[in-house]
Amino acid sequence: MELFHYAEKELLIARGVLSNSIARKAAYIPDPSSISYIKELNQRILDIVNDEKYAIRPVENSLY
Repeated sequence: MELFHYAEKELLIARGVLSNSIARKAAYIPDPSSISYIKELNQRILDIVNDEKYAIRPVENSLY
């Protein structure tokens, strides 16, 4: 669960929601390969979020 929290906080930092991830002393410190993989996954998420073809657009309602 600690690794999940670490990954989520890193994504929030990457999105600009948090300025840092320090709320308390870490009970778990991820190994370098986990940190690298989390950065890669977060970058994939950011690429999709910023891709125009996945942009959220208003739905036109033709019933009214």
